[in-house]
Amino acid sequence: MNASIRIFLAVSLLGAAAACAATLEVSSEPDSLVLRDGHVVRGMIVRNARDEIVIQTAGGEETYSKKDVARIHDAPGEGDYLVDIARNGNLPPWRTLINDLRNNDRVTSLEQIPATTINDGAFKNVPYLSFRINKIVELDIYGNPNDPAGIELGIYGMHEKNARLRRVCREFMASYLNTRGEIEALYQLNENGGKRTVDGMTVEYTPANAPDAYGAWWVSIYNQKHLDAARLTDAQYAKVTAPMDAVLHTDGMVRNDAWNAHDNAESLRLHHMAGSNQPERIYIRGFYRDKDGNVRVITAS
Repeated sequence: MNASIRIFLAVSLLGAAAACAATLEVSSEPDSLVLRDGHVVRGMIVRNARDEIVIQTAGGEETYSKKDVARIHDAPGEGDYLVDIARNGNLPPWRTLINDLRNNDRVTSLEQIPATTINDGAFKNVPYLSFRINKIVELDIYGNPNDPAGIELGIYGMHEKNARLRRVCREFMASYLNTRGEIEALYQLNENGGKRTVDGMTVEYTPANAPDAYGAWWVSIYNQKHLDAARLTDAQYAKVTAPMDAVLHTDGMVRNDAWNAHDNAESLRLHHMAGSNQPERIYIRGFYRDKDGNVRVITAS
């Protein structure tokens, strides 16, 4: 069921920080056009029609005739239209996760938020990228975003007990599992609290009242050895995360000034600790759908 679709802007979105944490970035503009005159245009392709291509850049939307385009790439240096397929036993790269969300009609917005401090549980001191989906669901990608040590979805606020929303989260996670045992664990465990490890991959449900839940219900998939390898010291981790109350309200909703509460400069200098080696500036932090259903990007200020 793994979806290998066009690489999304993704986080170009990423400015965040990959393995890093709050703001690193694996690739500032995931799509690019090579024009016949030699110029390269980077951004996110929002429409690829028969005769023209519309690409969203940091400066706005730009339209190019197909006759003026020599090559189209969906990720700089990585080839064409199919993104990496998760290798057996590994979790999918962040591009796959973000692109799949972009191609899901139920997802009306996805925005990167500062990574908050986790000081308990399996994810303690592991740097991560954090995103809000439709404002109430959180996606966290731990360790090296190109080869994650763990991923999880959390539901905040009054929606955390919503059975339909929990089911959607579980189905999303199931699409990235590789073995029958992993899928059985996902569907057989008590969704109000349970954990099982199959061939090195752990599936876990965490209720909102657990010490490491921070008020949200979570479904998580992770490789404990990979988490341990990505774990930072307390001092390093403090530089790439922000206090929970500086980013979230008590009901789990993101504060309007969340980014102002955290200096992301250190994240760029520490990203290599989790396996990434090319810091780049953040240009795009997420996307939303306008009233006509068109994808629009959220750019960094």
